Amino acid sequence: MLTNEQLETLHEIETAVAFDDVAKTADLVMEGYVEKNGDLFQLTAKGEKALPDNGCALSPG
Repeated sequence: MLTNEQLETLHEIETAVAFDDVAKTADLVMEGYVEKNGDLFQLTAKGEKALPDNGCALSPG
């Protein structure tokens, strides 16, 4: 189960132009919600699914 802080981090990554906060993403990477793409992080399919599954709205993409 994701914590509120982890959900907030997923939302930050989903809406950010560039997100590179390693401290906030370590557990999310290990659990498969986030992956590193070059120097930045992006949501995986699992991370994208976790937001609406936990009541968070996705930004139009």
